[in-house]
Amino acid sequence: MSLMLRVQKVRLDPNETMKQVLDDLCDYRRYCWNQGLALWNDMYDASLVLENKKLRPSERKVRDELVANKED
Repeated sequence: MSLMLRVQKVRLDPNETMKQVLDDLCDYRRYCWNQGLALWNDMYDASLVLENKKLRPSERKVRDELVANKED
């Protein structure tokens, strides 16, 4: 049994407006990543200070905290 993979390459040729929109989206993703990372580090540091392994961060805990305290 052989497995065949198909690959499709797509080349984008964005105009100036599309370039700006793509840049804005990448900036927003970076902002979200940085917020999540900062929260993860804060939760991890708090778990070390309080010596409570139940406070250790997980993907679900960080996501729930970000959703509960989200900004516009």
